[in-house]
Amino acid sequence: MTEVLTDHRSDNLPAEQFGAGTVVTDYAYDAVILGYTTDGDVELCRSDGIITAYPASASLVQLIDPVRQKAALAAAVKALETERRKVTARHAETLQQVRLAAIEKHEDGGEICRDGLNAFLCEIGQAEYEPQVRVDFTIRGSYEVDTTDTYEARRGAEDNLGVELAGISDASEDSLTHEVEVTDVTLLGH
Repeated sequence: MTEVLTDHRSDNLPAEQFGAGTVVTDYAYDAVILGYTTDGDVELCRSDGIITAYPASASLVQLIDPVRQKAALAAAVKALETERRKVTARHAETLQQVRLAAIEKHEDGGEICRDGLNAFLCEIGQAEYEPQVRVDFTIRGSYEVDTTDTYEARRGAEDNLGVELAGISDASEDSLTHEVEVTDVTLLGH
């Protein structure tokens, strides 16, 4: 005896009789049951990619045709991945807005202290607040050396002139870059 596959089960059951992942049809669309809302409605992902809720009392028929099941499941996976990406992007945007609001409260009069701000940012999975300012500078000057050897005076300046950041609060020593350019060495006399 040969078993004949039909498109669907012949018994119409209320939606609450089916579990998540069941492929059903309402004769307009094939759909995958995602779960149930807090109101008791059944949440479906239809084969056209629309996620919607139906009353749990709606009559849905379980599909048993493997080709239609596969198509409905593939459409549900695609729709859920699209939805996941949208939710992830909205979540990241919301976290960025929360970050900016917290930083603003820190900067506008210190309503939030720096340590408290960074603890909060870490708690919500954000990078710590580490503002930085670059200071570009030019130093001009001169000094006199007790020698008549201009070459040694130039080399002494190029090798030993530098910038000291010890007196500047919050300056990062490892960020310092500078170049010494000796613009002139003049013999003043004997």
